[in-house]
Amino acid sequence: GGGGSVTTPAAPQPTASITPASGGTIASPSGEVTVSFPSVVVDAATTVVATVEIVQLEGVAVTTLQAADPVTVPEGHMLGTLAFRLKAQDSSGNPISHFSKAVTLKVAVPAEDRRRAGDDMNRVLLRRYDAATRQWIELPTRPVTATALTADTVEPGLFGVLVDLPIPTVTAPARDSVAADFAPDLRWSAPLGVNWYHLQVLPFNLDGPGVDLLIGEPELVSAGRYQVAAPKFGDGNYVLLPGMTYVWRVRTSPSAAQVGVSDPVWSRWSTGSFRTPAPASETIRLLNPTEGSTVSSLQPTFTWNNSDDKVFYYEVQVSRDPAFDTNSATAKAMVYWELVHGALTSPQNSYLVPSRFLLEPGTVYYWRVRPRVQGDGTPVPWRLPGTFKTR
Repeated sequence: GGGGSVTTPAAPQPTASITPASGGTIASPSGEVTVSFPSVVVDAATTVVATVEIVQLEGVAVTTLQAADPVTVPEGHMLGTLAFRLKAQDSSGNPISHFSKAVTLKVAVPAEDRRRAGDDMNRVLLRRYDAATRQWIELPTRPVTATALTADTVEPGLFGVLVDLPIPTVTAPARDSVAADFAPDLRWSAPLGVNWYHLQVLPFNLDGPGVDLLIGEPELVSAGRYQVAAPKFGDGNYVLLPGMTYVWRVRTSPSAAQVGVSDPVWSRWSTGSFRTPAPASETIRLLNPTEGSTVSSLQPTFTWNNSDDKVFYYEVQVSRDPAFDTNSATAKAMVYWELVHGALTSPQNSYLVPSRFLLEPGTVYYWRVRPRVQGDGTPVPWRLPGTFKTR
């Protein structure tokens, strides 16, 4: 009918004829979407025939855009549960791609989308999808009630609700503080409606192992905290290295379904940092070879212990040169310089001279050990060297 009247409910999709004289409105079958047209949509001579169709976007490929081409979602956003297509053509059936005046869209936001937004309607957005660029185009969006919003558009097309997901707030530890016990208690405040969190603990410049956890257990999610397990030599948790900076970050998702880390359902990251305490070489005791002893093998095993059970990664040097000079221009002797994960050697905290680089017979050697410091940390002084002689 003319004057913006809506066709009968028996029609496959609501259709309205918008005349230049009076404008008009059109609504989706269940009233989730109302489109209000000005009196002149294109020009004073064109009647616009408009239809609005509710479509399903969440979790499926949108074959109405391009075959098997999924709708992309901006970082930190989640696709809402409501989407619709607004089509416009003139009375001869020619498609209309642009309106001369803005058309107002009013959307009743589903309860699930409001929950995902933490009940903050300012985080619920209405966007138009551009299939050519696979981008969501921003529209001026305004909440008009606690459950509805409006937006203006000068183009028909595919529209969807997007949720700008609330970001967790890092609360502890204080940025760049020292985790005195190697077991920092990471805390954050989680937005309302969160069902998952993704936590990462990353060493400076990714120089070393880290933590990457995806957690959906309700009690753990609601706690808003994670305590990193301190390393304990002989037991495990060989993650945190001493004397360096770690960045940790957390993001959350309100998804009620199972999620993966690459799914477009995550908030932006919230980031903190801490430092691990610096180690000391004074806690190391050289065991074998014993000081001043003579060894019968040219492939001896060096062993040591450490009263600090948080340290598990070491540097070991062996050389005929008591200065352990590694400058190619001034070095007088070869320096064996190796990194050793003390918990993984047999015996633990040991170093075996490689068979292809046997020591020289009848020679005095020096050896020393220190905890390994990586990333942005400052290397600690070496333990005073031990001496031995080969037979």
